[in-house]
Amino acid sequence: MANIETLKERVAKAEEKVEKKKRTIERHKKQLCKKQEKLIRKGIDLERLEDYKWDENGAGSIHYGDICDVERKASDIKGAERKLSEAMNILKNWQEKLQKEESQETFVSQQAPEVIVTFLAQWKELAHKWHINRYENYQEYKKQLDEEAEEAERQYNKENGISYGNWHNHKRETYLKELGLDWRTVKRKKAHFAGGTVQKMDQFYSEKERLKYLEGVLEEERRAKLLDLIHRIQHVTGTILDASELSISEAGNLNGIIIGEKAKAKVETIGAGGYNIQVFHFRTLVHNIKERS
Repeated sequence: MANIETLKERVAKAEEKVEKKKRTIERHKKQLCKKQEKLIRKGIDLERLEDYKWDENGAGSIHYGDICDVERKASDIKGAERKLSEAMNILKNWQEKLQKEESQETFVSQQAPEVIVTFLAQWKELAHKWHINRYENYQEYKKQLDEEAEEAERQYNKENGISYGNWHNHKRETYLKELGLDWRTVKRKKAHFAGGTVQKMDQFYSEKERLKYLEGVLEEERRAKLLDLIHRIQHVTGTILDASELSISEAGNLNGIIIGEKAKAKVETIGAGGYNIQVFHFRTLVHNIKERS
């Protein structure tokens, strides 16, 4: 989910494109009117252009050029109208996405207990620290892996009298593969170590842009987790009425009781993760508490 400000920008740009397409059509129509008026002054019936376009020998008449101008301009209008229709569809799609995002924002602001918001803010902070640490470790890991691969290749070349420029040597590739240092295996090891988000971070030369990307990814995931958890709780409880018995434990897990208009629910969070092992993740269970009669 893109954030609301980004969606508003895209809606504004789409609206601008729609208005631009409309102005283009109006310009074409004015030009068409002028060209049609020119033909009318020459006594040509606009409903019978084909009759005036050709002479009796089937060649272009003296009006051929003017009539072609009218036909081209009419074609321009059709093309511009088709592009306008496409632009309006794009605008509609962005407007619907914005409306959906704003509805979700309203839902969250009205229904999400503060303790859940805090829990996921803490998750985001932990995930941010983990990704920064993982990115730094990834730089060291890449360097080490590349150096090992280069050293293994140099050593093989030296021992087997292979020139540095001879890149396509099957035996050397087999040797490197056995060591797990051929380029395919190295690439796979890097991807496995980094994970998708860190690999994407590695594509940014600017730290500012890299951190901006990470913030966007984590904020999107935080909001998705928040919506999912609220929906799952309300599936059991109905509208949340009281979350005062819900709290965050010293271990950082969200546990407790939530009271809703339909039922009570027990919320139990199982968290796991390590600073250098994996990003903190959690599984939250929501159990219906049946009242004793």
